[in-house]
Amino acid sequence: MSNYRLRRRLGRVALYICVILMGFFTVAPMVWIVITSLQPYGNLASAPPRVVPKDFNLSLYRELFRDSGFLQSLKNTAIITTVSTVVTVIFGTLAAYAAASYSYRGKNIVLFAVLSLQIAPAIVLLIPIFMLLRRFSLIDTYPGLILIFTLFMTPLAIWMLRGFFQEIPREIEEAARIDGCTRLEAFRYVMVPLASSGLLATFIFCFISAWNELMIPLVLSLTKTTSLTMYASAFGGLYEVNYGGAAAVSVLSSLPTVVLALVFRRYLVRGLLEGAVKK
Repeated sequence: MSNYRLRRRLGRVALYICVILMGFFTVAPMVWIVITSLQPYGNLASAPPRVVPKDFNLSLYRELFRDSGFLQSLKNTAIITTVSTVVTVIFGTLAAYAAASYSYRGKNIVLFAVLSLQIAPAIVLLIPIFMLLRRFSLIDTYPGLILIFTLFMTPLAIWMLRGFFQEIPREIEEAARIDGCTRLEAFRYVMVPLASSGLLATFIFCFISAWNELMIPLVLSLTKTTSLTMYASAFGGLYEVNYGGAAAVSVLSSLPTVVLALVFRRYLVRGLLEGAVKK
């Protein structure tokens, strides 16, 4: 018995050590980026580097907010991300409800075809998409980017929301139909509110995915619709990298997603568990 308790305690200690190490290697780069963004540009080249610099200032952040390119990139990212996420959740909700409620021939084939867009790397599809958008003059435009973001995120939304609708008992919808609701009314007033936690979780995941996307705007944007990720990547030159500017942009671009995840973390975890655990 004593050996069992000893092994159990050693196992817990090993688990705690692994968790602490994983937490350290996850948080340490973020802390270092924040520290780097708060130093004057000249201090970054000092040797040896200091973990805690002598002086902090906000000069890099002030320069960013004076730069019209940064403000335009922030505006572009906010518009494209918000609109594409809302459209994705709307279409994903309708498609997921249909996939969970209806049975038809070839249903699994259709679902596999939709999810294959999520499986395939974006770079494989971006070249034909670029040629198609160029034909319709949608390169470097809001509608073009919103359309492609929605195309790539909708399979994720369907995959997540289908599980939520499958977990809702069919008897609830049938009771609403007996009370006089049409199928659309039962969907709107009964099914959607019951899946609200899943909708919120899906919205957050899609928003974070779109906000942090680099490959799609890198191929489909030129000058008018540059994103924050493109703006941050521009700090890396051929012979020199502006680490301070890149760090400041990284911190500012991370704030919306971090705040969103922290504020709605309870609903996010609950929504994911409700869609993944069978009752």
